[in-house]
Amino acid sequence: MKPKVSICIPAYKQINYLRKTLESISTQKYNNYEIIITDDSPDESVKNLLKKFNFSDKLKYFHNKTRLGSPENWNEAIRRASGEYIKILHHDDWFKGSDSLSKFVKMLELNPESDFAFSASEAMNSEKKFLFIHSVSKYQLKLLKKDPAILFFKNFIGAPSTTIYRKTINLEYDKKIKWLVDVDMYIRILKNNKTFIYHQDPLIQITADGTHQVTQEVRKDEALQIRENLYLYDKIQNNTSLISKILFLFTFLKYPSFLDFQKKIKYKLNDMPIELYIMMIIKKIKLKITEKIKRVFSSKKKSFNISYSQCGEDIIVEYIFKQLRIERLSYLDLGAHHPIYLNNTYLFYKNGSTGVCVEPDLVLFNYFKKKRNRDVCLNVGVGFTETDDNSDFYVMSEKSLNTFSKKEAERFVKNEGQKIESVIKIPLISVNQIISENFDRKPNFISIDIEGLDFDVLRSFDFEKYRPEVFCIETLTFVKNSGEQKLNNIIDLMKNKDYFVYADTYINTIFVDINSWNNRKND
Repeated sequence: MKPKVSICIPAYKQINYLRKTLESISTQKYNNYEIIITDDSPDESVKNLLKKFNFSDKLKYFHNKTRLGSPENWNEAIRRASGEYIKILHHDDWFKGSDSLSKFVKMLELNPESDFAFSASEAMNSEKKFLFIHSVSKYQLKLLKKDPAILFFKNFIGAPSTTIYRKTINLEYDKKIKWLVDVDMYIRILKNNKTFIYHQDPLIQITADGTHQVTQEVRKDEALQIRENLYLYDKIQNNTSLISKILFLFTFLKYPSFLDFQKKIKYKLNDMPIELYIMMIIKKIKLKITEKIKRVFSSKKKSFNISYSQCGEDIIVEYIFKQLRIERLSYLDLGAHHPIYLNNTYLFYKNGSTGVCVEPDLVLFNYFKKKRNRDVCLNVGVGFTETDDNSDFYVMSEKSLNTFSKKEAERFVKNEGQKIESVIKIPLISVNQIISENFDRKPNFISIDIEGLDFDVLRSFDFEKYRPEVFCIETLTFVKNSGEQKLNNIIDLMKNKDYFVYADTYINTIFVDINSWNNRKND
């Protein structure tokens, strides 16, 4: 009897990751599956690992005599599969829960008109610690149904491990490409049948920062990326919408070498779409304008300080650290909101410092990843205890008021004319755990603005173990009829922990560790 699902694992060494993958399969409640492993490894490390698992006749192992590479090793696993459904599971990804596979199968079983289904996912770092949730908005799903080529602009489906499809579609990954290989496959599948199913809960956990991954290898290869974009555009340009074509063309503006890519990637100008000539002209104009602006501003002596904070708090904090003789500080930004606008840490990021930014709003978090790529960005909430798990997060019409506090959200609605746009479940991590997992000792600077929960977080903070030199904390709340109230409980707590008020901008209060300030070196 043929299995319903073929779990296809294209393996290449990395047995520590593969072990986690196999463990997640062994816990699945749904058991009508086979495991196909095609091994590209030059040794027997994968084969030896499999001896530690008892999948009996469900496991089929094939060692490639010659290394096939990506994505041909993926195709080899698919060719060997006998199941009705193909479930690609890369060796560094794994099922999140014991019911993940059954939910994948259920999507296709309950929707026979669909050939393709996918789910949200949780991104994990190389140490298997949570980074963020990758999910798809309703608007993105609408665009995808209208024209799958929209994936050209942004692959919001995600990694192949988040997908499952019927084997009858009879498609393989294009071995001519590596960077856009998954996007190409998704577009071809959905061009044949635009009906798909999406599961909003994360069913898969993805390793997002493994340096061994093909994605990481080609990320720095700009020439390869440009070649593959042109190759894929050539495949789909006669069968896609105008908006998708336009979005594709704008992707080229991000490549610094786009203007000389003929020489860089050996692409014949006669083969270039006419639209790209237009984009080259746009980019030339953009560069000239940018250079002229830079010359104008560089010729003028800088006689002012630029602040990105709400009331100049970052400039005050910068001065404090100059007095403390700390040039490159580390920071923890809790309730970071926006990567630049009204942000207390962007000035330091701009000057070369790095830190951790915590933002539970997924839209804002994705913007953080884009604008603050040197920082560690966490799509989580801040809990008060080590046992906190998940909590409701209230997304407000004014995003700066997003909060985990139901009481605060209802107050914003009643007194400030705000609306609750959505309520979503977000994982919680205590502030002490965030510090222990992301800093060698402690952050130098902590900014806290988490709408109504600042005091609770501070009460849970381990001041005995961690002594940041500076805190910037929102100490003003708004009450009925637009009145204002100073949160003296926060100020009293910080004073009891041997921090003094260095400055107060009315909205925020800046606290400095007394011992650090008294021990500063004066010239």
